[in-house]
Amino acid sequence: MNYRSILPLLLIPVIASIAGCKKYSGEKAAQERAQWIASLNDSISNISAQRKADSLRITQLRSDIDLWLKNFTQVNDPKQVEPYYIHSSFMGSYPLNSTGIASRIKDNQEFEIVAALSGSQFDAIRLTAGEYSISSPVVPPDQGLNFTSSDGLTVCSFSGKEITPIAEFVAVHEPEQIWMEYLRNGQVRSSIYLSHPQKRWISETWRMASARQLLDSLERRQMLTARKLELLHITLRRESE
Repeated sequence: MNYRSILPLLLIPVIASIAGCKKYSGEKAAQERAQWIASLNDSISNISAQRKADSLRITQLRSDIDLWLKNFTQVNDPKQVEPYYIHSSFMGSYPLNSTGIASRIKDNQEFEIVAALSGSQFDAIRLTAGEYSISSPVVPPDQGLNFTSSDGLTVCSFSGKEITPIAEFVAVHEPEQIWMEYLRNGQVRSSIYLSHPQKRWISETWRMASARQLLDSLERRQMLTARKLELLHITLRRESE
């Protein structure tokens, strides 16, 4: 979504409050004016506090991302639609050429899980740790990211908000045994245990992707709140005249 295209819509409440400004006269009107100015000051204080908290979080996120980024490599593969980031420790394990699971970060900062199964087709995965279980969305074959090769290897890529619960599940249950089932039309076709390296690969890739997404969100909010503060200060100055 283009942030600049939605900025005017997000600022409507502030602009509306400015449009509602009026000159006051009389005792009642003076009280209303005092309340109005107090509400402006409260808004300024609240937004300023939020901006300070966001600024601290942004600083920490930038530091964390700079540190974690040292463990990732950007890959420009002409066979792929776009560049992607992959955990450097697993460069030799991707692309998958046998049954297994991988994770990467797309060029748009979107987290992606890639699963592969030899000898059978599948369209979803299900993870189980103890009494807890979670399933991925079903992905149809598209001969692009979801396909079956001539040697019988089926590869499915899962990304977007719907895959977030899967990544969080692995991160939360990383110390435990995680059983992964390959599903087709809801039926189990095969299953494997995720190895410790596989779980670490997914968890650390998810940590990086989610941090970058949060950083982007906070930086956009900083731009919005800066504009809100500017408009509120303009209104306050007018009301103080």
